[in-house]
Amino acid sequence: MYKRQVVDAQKLSKEYKTTVGNGYGVVDARYKNYFYTGDNSAIAVKTTKKGVVVQKLNTIKLTETSKKVYLDFPKKFQFEKLIQFDDVIYYFYSIKNKKTKNFSLYQRAIDPKTGKMSASKELITTDRKIISAKSFASLFNAGIARLPGRVANRFLFKKSYDKSKVLISYELYPKVRSNKKNKSEYGVFVYDNKLVKVNGKEVTMPYVEAEMKVYGVSVKSDGSVYFFNKTKEKNELLKLDTKGAFTVIPLDLDGKDAIRNLHIIENEVGNLVLLGYYANGIEFKMDWTGASRLSYNTNGITYAEINDAGKVINKSKVEFPLDVIQQY
Repeated sequence: MYKRQVVDAQKLSKEYKTTVGNGYGVVDARYKNYFYTGDNSAIAVKTTKKGVVVQKLNTIKLTETSKKVYLDFPKKFQFEKLIQFDDVIYYFYSIKNKKTKNFSLYQRAIDPKTGKMSASKELITTDRKIISAKSFASLFNAGIARLPGRVANRFLFKKSYDKSKVLISYELYPKVRSNKKNKSEYGVFVYDNKLVKVNGKEVTMPYVEAEMKVYGVSVKSDGSVYFFNKTKEKNELLKLDTKGAFTVIPLDLDGKDAIRNLHIIENEVGNLVLLGYYANGIEFKMDWTGASRLSYNTNGITYAEINDAGKVINKSKVEFPLDVIQQY
């Protein structure tokens, strides 16, 4: 029914004519990102193995108006993220330091009007090795909770609601390979929309890994950072102040459910909104190769709104119908 209505709604008038314009310049790239910049223009930022290509595009004529190629990147650089603010687009990339076995994060500013890219500027150098994409996936599949949102890259980026702040976070590789002894360590850095550092440092969680799981992190417009954490059957927020100290805020939320794909964002009144999938159980499944993995029995969507005092002012669950769950 829904598909039929969509098709019917897309029928064009007989008087309507369409034409095909010339295609934009093709660039063989590993990552392709597009940004509308106003005045019928767009910017395409394409990352190749050797560098970055910045194209200015006319969205009406479907033409390329300029093309700039930047090959002044270090070898084996890793694209991390592109973030657009009102008058600038920031390109983030990281490199691995072979001698010290740690990582550095750099940024380059792109002017949307000209397509010009600034020189590299170092933002962060980690204390030691951090969780990479491959090790992140293997640790998660082994049942060890890791900071979500950083699957393809090494660093996690999150904007505040008013877009005045950006959080850059990463997880340090464990010093001790034991959940009962090791405390997770995260790099937590907050910048304004000009990438001027507001605060930040590498911090240690207040519990050992066996006693907690971190399901998400967020930054508010005032620069404060919140981790959503679960200890045994209790849920709580860990508020991180500018000195790197945690304040534990207990939450009146059901701690028995397993949570996946949790999103934590600030809303227009300054409250934190939590939205994700919940499951009432976890199973171990085995594939045709004999390898086992964790499987979450997703039951529905969970939602909560929390004020500055840590009070849950609104919460709800939307349970998926049984016949829908059985199809997957």
